[in-house]
Amino acid sequence: VGAAALAARLAANPYLVTTSPGRAHLGELDGYVVDVAPRPDGTNVSCSDGVMGVPLMMAPNVPPTTGTGGWTFMLEPGQRARITLADSSLGRVVVAATIVTGDQAALTSFLLQSAAVADSLTFRPCAHDFAYFQPCEFDPQKRSP
Repeated sequence: VGAAALAARLAANPYLVTTSPGRAHLGELDGYVVDVAPRPDGTNVSCSDGVMGVPLMMAPNVPPTTGTGGWTFMLEPGQRARITLADSSLGRVVVAATIVTGDQAALTSFLLQSAAVADSLTFRPCAHDFAYFQPCEFDPQKRSP
């Protein structure tokens, strides 16, 4: 699944209020941006551990070499986010998320304050297909970046 498809899925999530995906840059990569927030009517998802929020992305089947049981990236009530997605090397999607607690004005204000940091991002291409939670140029034979 590429950046365009993920942006479209976020925009179609019935538990979110979203903008339409727009074109954006993430470092030197071309991509898409979508602003998201939980629905104001309080329609949220409740997880078994009692956490309230709307799951945006998850990885339930993390490779066993990482020692983790998976992860969920969710948006809690009162939060909003700008999600930027771009296609990277070896078919991967790079995701940058800016999350604030507050309204759209709070998100816009933070984005303006952090623009220099976001504009400074750069990505090097992966030379292999083993980059899950590892530096992109990680050599599994050496076991160190």
